[in-house]
Amino acid sequence: MKKILLIGFLFIGIIGNSQTLDTTFGTTGIVTDQFTDISSNDICYAAALQPDGKIIYVGRAYTDGYGFVTRRNSNGTLDTTFNNYGFRKIGTTGFDTVAIQSDGKILIGGFNGIYRLNINGSLDTTFNSIGLFVPIVSTSNFYVKSIIPQANGKILIAGYANTGINNDFAIFRINSNGTLDTTF
Repeated sequence: MKKILLIGFLFIGIIGNSQTLDTTFGTTGIVTDQFTDISSNDICYAAALQPDGKIIYVGRAYTDGYGFVTRRNSNGTLDTTFNNYGFRKIGTTGFDTVAIQSDGKILIGGFNGIYRLNINGSLDTTFNSIGLFVPIVSTSNFYVKSIIPQANGKILIAGYANTGINNDFAIFRINSNGTLDTTF
């Protein structure tokens, strides 16, 4: 019984110490944001760490109905070198996933598409000429849920198509220039 209690106390001690906020990040370990000047439900759905320690967050603002991407410095402060403001509003829906390519470009995906941004937050117009790839599955809307940049520069996109009756799983692979990889 003593061994069980000792193991229990050690486990609780380890868990308790691992849940301490890093007070050097943001304000007492917490960062909150709202990207509009009206009351809004801004929700973050995904984050990715860049090699320089900066953090990219994506999500949606339900009140305004737009997607957002923002970048924070490693200490939690807004990185105003990103799109001159530290954030960018895009589209009319939102984003569920984010990935960083080996060249530092940022891939963000959600309802009906995947955008590629340059390191500074601007749209990468070398990507499908407009910075956006829209997967087509029949006449259905496609929801991007996962983005995986591959070592060869190609990009895997996984998600589902809402066909009206069912949701069907789908995977796409696109070339580094944002066009569909028809060899996949």
